[in-house]
Amino acid sequence: MPVDGSVGERIRLRRERQGWSVRLLASRAGMSHGALSMIERGRRSADNRYVIAKIAAALGCSVAELTGAPYVPGDRDLEDVSVNVAALRRAMIDDSLALPARREPRPLSALVAEIDLIRDRHRRCDYGAVVRLLPEALTDLRAARPADPEHLRLALHGYRVAMSTLRHLGYLADAWWAAHQCRQVAEALDDPTALAVADYVRSRAAAYCGSYEASALVAARAAEDIDRHTEVRGALELLGSLYITCAMSAAADRPDDAAARLREAARIADRTGETDLHDLWFGPTLVGLGRLIVEVDAGDPGRALEVAQEINPTVIPAATRQVHYHIDRARALIRVKRPQDAARSLLTAERLAPQHVHTSAVARETVRYLQRSVRNRAQLFGLPERMGIVDS
Repeated sequence: MPVDGSVGERIRLRRERQGWSVRLLASRAGMSHGALSMIERGRRSADNRYVIAKIAAALGCSVAELTGAPYVPGDRDLEDVSVNVAALRRAMIDDSLALPARREPRPLSALVAEIDLIRDRHRRCDYGAVVRLLPEALTDLRAARPADPEHLRLALHGYRVAMSTLRHLGYLADAWWAAHQCRQVAEALDDPTALAVADYVRSRAAAYCGSYEASALVAARAAEDIDRHTEVRGALELLGSLYITCAMSAAADRPDDAAARLREAARIADRTGETDLHDLWFGPTLVGLGRLIVEVDAGDPGRALEVAQEINPTVIPAATRQVHYHIDRARALIRVKRPQDAARSLLTAERLAPQHVHTSAVARETVRYLQRSVRNRAQLFGLPERMGIVDS
């Protein structure tokens, strides 16, 4: 299944449709016309999240319209993903309107087991299973509420996983809706840690939509709020996670602020060690992953590789975190002209989390660029074909 053009091609088509020159769009996006021209012609990888967000804002379109998301290759495990996402969307709409569930919910013990299974599938990047299981789980939780706060806590986990899965599959508007619902559940719980979780989710969803200023604002406000409750179990881990989000959202325009937030997160990680609260996996390793992405997209790729060398991603027992390490490392390797090593890193990512890599707009653009960069395409071991990418 071929991809409908690269990000660079989509940028060029939109620019020409508006009658703009390369120089005009580059000026509006705050970048050099030479860099934009190279992206349009496929001579530079279009995998920098901050750059794509700025170009989308300049063109007056969404990030998804430039990346082509959602895009689902022919993976058997993802065959019914669009149907299941539609069912998940309906479940979220029904919940937002407090419509009657018209069914008896499963017992609490069964719902606990179901949400635990969904969280496990998410940790393994089995996004097809997540969107298959979530609609009924959310419907049952809606039918049971507000009988027991425990149902609300399960719904909080459900919407957190829904946001993450939907954004990885490329359904960015639905991901934002899931984040909004997560906040509604947190407000019903009226618990400071639940509110911090929901705002972390909202901040990440805004960033994935390219709204980095909004992302930074939500995360900063949430950090201020949870900082007043650091005696509560889990508050420090959430504070550190929010600081990392602040850093990633500020890195492109306020690098000093980003560096300061990462230092604060590192100090907290020294106190907490590695943790697994709410599957955020806050700790020294997550701080390192935050530094890695900041250096790749807004800093120095050489420093990014130094940071990567210090990280052991297997410390975090979740493919959702590990796969980002290998993709971001590959992007840094491309920037320092080491395409063969980048290819190996991407193949490692695919072995770890094939559904994630095959549906990732960032990975897709990285692979597309590698097709033109490696001396021998056999070094990619069929990865472009498995992702449905044809060289244009």
